Amino acid sequence: MKKKLLPIALIMIAVLMTACSTRDSKEQKDKGQNPVSSGENTGPADDNSDAASKGQKEREISGWIVYWDSDILTELSDRGKNIGTLCYFASYFKEDHSLFLPEEVKDTYSKVKQKYGKERFKSYLTFVNDIRMNDGTSKLKDTELLYQLLETKNSRDKHIADILSMAGEDSYDGIEIDYEAIREDKTLWHYFTQFAEELYQQASKKGLKVRILLEPNAPVDEAAFPKGPEYVIMCYNLFGYGTQPGPKADKPFLEEMVQKMKGFHNVNFALATGGFDFEEGGAVKQLTEEEAILIKKDYGAETQRDDGSRCVVFSYTDKAGKNHEVWYADKATIDYWLQLLENNGEYKVSLWRLGGNVTVEP
Repeated sequence: MKKKLLPIALIMIAVLMTACSTRDSKEQKDKGQNPVSSGENTGPADDNSDAASKGQKEREISGWIVYWDSDILTELSDRGKNIGTLCYFASYFKEDHSLFLPEEVKDTYSKVKQKYGKERFKSYLTFVNDIRMNDGTSKLKDTELLYQLLETKNSRDKHIADILSMAGEDSYDGIEIDYEAIREDKTLWHYFTQFAEELYQQASKKGLKVRILLEPNAPVDEAAFPKGPEYVIMCYNLFGYGTQPGPKADKPFLEEMVQKMKGFHNVNFALATGGFDFEEGGAVKQLTEEEAILIKKDYGAETQRDDGSRCVVFSYTDKAGKNHEVWYADKATIDYWLQLLENNGEYKVSLWRLGGNVTVEP
């Protein structure tokens, strides 16, 4: 009997040791997920890097190139291996409401084609409802312009013809519509959805794809959005201009956007790099990751990582004695947001934007 008990006892000891080891390992991971790392250690707050990397390779990733920061060839070479689509931002309007494409957009598009050829990236030309006035000032997100462009069948036909002409001139693969600030204007949404359907029909005849950007407050359950276009929902600016300090996105916000778009079949989720510098008194400045890191170094600020968003956060007092709070996204932040989307089964992602990224690599 004693001879039988000894092996059993040894087995029980081995099982207990394995369980303890597993528990210790779990506890170590749990400790790694606690909010806040301080100082220069702003690495991932959890151990999801392998899963995130796996998910990234399975996604269709798009990135925006903006006309005011067009020197992105080095970043594209260093960090763009998973990007398959480039959206060139943007064509806007002159005061007479005719379309205008900045030379910087044309130049960047040409340089990318020269370096990578036509097949490496799908290319979209983005159209925005901004107006450049003759005196050099701008009217941003102008909805009066949209009424003039979209209110009648004739005005929509002319606008669509102008869009197709501009996109076809340089052989873009697709068209992206970024018409914002419609908000709760049901009449304008009606005109817009008619325009989207007619644009998609006409673009398809010419072999051009169509992407439609939607703000987080878009009435997706009320407006009659047509099937066919790819719908890109902006999952950013949860905090920013006119708000208290905070992240561009966090877990509840991203999950809300995923649920919002459940009724769409061709969905893309847009995330934002960089962040904001919130100054006491209400002034807010947008920052790239590179700019945020420079400020942090200049003022010797200690960083923390926010638990709900995985954003990097730090505070400083400027030379005028004003207090600032900075929130920005780095690689660990973007990886976490991508992981949240992957957990919901969504793989098509866009990044606003290329340029000024130091660690971010989609």
